[in-house]
Amino acid sequence: MMWAEFGLAANPYATDPIPPSEEGDQLLAGRDAELEELLARVRAAGAHPTVEGDDGVGKTSLVSVVCHRLRSEVEQGASSPVFLPLLGEPVQPRAGHSVDLFVERVYLRVATTILGERETLRRRGLRVPDAAEVRDWLRSPIVRGWGAGVNTSPGDTVAGLLGTVDRWLHELFPGPRSGGFVCVADNLAALETAHGARTLLEAIGGPLLDRCGLRWVLCGARGGLRASARLPARLGAPLELGPLADEDVEAAVERRLRRYRTSDDATAPIGPSSFRTLYEVLGRDLREAFTYAEAFSIWLYSREKTAGTPGELDALFEAWLAGRADLHRRETELGNRAWQVFDQLAARRGRCSTGDFEDFGFHTRDAMRTHLAALETQNLVTTLDNHENDKRRRTIVLTPRGWLVRYARGDHRPPRLV
Repeated sequence: MMWAEFGLAANPYATDPIPPSEEGDQLLAGRDAELEELLARVRAAGAHPTVEGDDGVGKTSLVSVVCHRLRSEVEQGASSPVFLPLLGEPVQPRAGHSVDLFVERVYLRVATTILGERETLRRRGLRVPDAAEVRDWLRSPIVRGWGAGVNTSPGDTVAGLLGTVDRWLHELFPGPRSGGFVCVADNLAALETAHGARTLLEAIGGPLLDRCGLRWVLCGARGGLRASARLPARLGAPLELGPLADEDVEAAVERRLRRYRTSDDATAPIGPSSFRTLYEVLGRDLREAFTYAEAFSIWLYSREKTAGTPGELDALFEAWLAGRADLHRRETELGNRAWQVFDQLAARRGRCSTGDFEDFGFHTRDAMRTHLAALETQNLVTTLDNHENDKRRRTIVLTPRGWLVRYARGDHRPPRLV
């Protein structure tokens, strides 16, 4: 109802990843070079591709469009060998789950894809397992238990079922250059630490990363997927995804508005120029920019301001953003030295570690930690645990609230990031 009153068919500021579809392909902006490189890495059939980047930078959306492109190539008969993405959402490893359960879930997804894509596979001349055999396997009580998150199946029976899927994979993709199913393991940050991600990857090396017929794309936070000494030949060097260029941010919003506009006189709550300002204010975090754009749209709707010229809406947005920033600034209580640390951190693109204490004018890490703790108490910074067990190197980053306070302290001008 709300978006319809703005003359839009859907929320143009949704933070959900771009879907693996033609629509998603049209919405992705500013990633042409990364898109082509990741496609090339998948097709190369060498080390498994990895993608790293800060939260909200668009890793999942990039991989979604890659999967759409790969599937389209298979359907059109334009790719050889065949690389066909698994059906469903990316595999999400979870902290506390066993490696065995993770492997079983992947095999279940493989069997489901074999059944769902059997006609596509057959058209490409691949040796497809008998559909009845696949259905019987998927209907077995053990497999249904996996789908419910149960991990109590008898080991010998599970091993037999896994062996069956292995046989199907070898029938479909008999050699490393025959292609395979593209498996996406996303959000490895859910494993809580870079050490947790590496532990999982090392443990699944034989069962999954070395498995014929499986082509992996692994996504994680910046610095979290560096291959350990046990994985140099299995995982490729990360494709590092940085923030979108400012002009590409405007293009991303323009594409969404063009896609969802239902009439020529539709009102965009936040147009490309204002969205770019929001993106800059929030430290170039695309996800947070969309989140705040949606919040402003709701604010307009709640005040029955669903129409107006772009200039009028831009003025309302500027006042709304300044008001929120000023409120956060008034609510923040810090000493002068903590404010100095805050301003220096903002000037460093909102990122540092306690190992940088000398750059901030401190003689020891502990002296700097005191002021970082004060910033964290005020929800101006947060700590990313991406340096395993080395507390000295954990990354400190500004929160969205921190960036808004920086905006207020900078006379409502977007920060100049160096």
